[in-house]
Amino acid sequence: MIISEILDKLSINSIYLVKKKNIPPLKIQEINLIKKNTFKFFKRKKIDQRYIYYLCLLTLINYSIWDYKEKMFLKKKNISKKNLKLSHQLNSIRNQIKNKIQSIEEKKNKAFKTNIDKEDLKGWDLILNNKKNIFLSKKIKFKIDNLGETLDALTILQLKEIKFQNKSSKLNLHKFINGNQISIKDKQKEILILLPFLAIINNFVWNL
Repeated sequence: MIISEILDKLSINSIYLVKKKNIPPLKIQEINLIKKNTFKFFKRKKIDQRYIYYLCLLTLINYSIWDYKEKMFLKKKNISKKNLKLSHQLNSIRNQIKNKIQSIEEKKNKAFKTNIDKEDLKGWDLILNNKKNIFLSKKIKFKIDNLGETLDALTILQLKEIKFQNKSSKLNLHKFINGNQISIKDKQKEILILLPFLAIINNFVWNL
């Protein structure tokens, strides 16, 4: 059971449920299986806060890819080299995030993705910077006590870091991560199922 693939499918199926009006029975079965596999993986297992962080990011990049493919479908007769390049870049970010999810479990894994070059695509800098572990520093405090508000703030700060691409947005996200040790127990793992929806709705509101 590869956790990076499970969380990837969890995020994509969440987007599917939001985007589609009619859900076929086979899709419902698939969604229930992913939910079951998610719970099985985290059964009696500590839910490292990095899973939370990366699951939100994975949902945001999959949401971007979904929107991009919808636009591509509308313009399928005019697919330019620029569009093909962007498709490759978005997929590389997705692969980098999946690699980071997988690396929580083990440093070397055959499941690691190799297409990880985002080239000149801007954004996503903080999480894709391998030179600094943003989960280690304890110098800055930015505390929120309510779990729901904490997760909501996380997705919004991630969106700002991606969209604004400036020093201030990176610093605020860094402060937040170091000041909020997100703790989810085994009995609370339903939160993992709800989390992608929080990221999706915040992305949707942002776009509005």
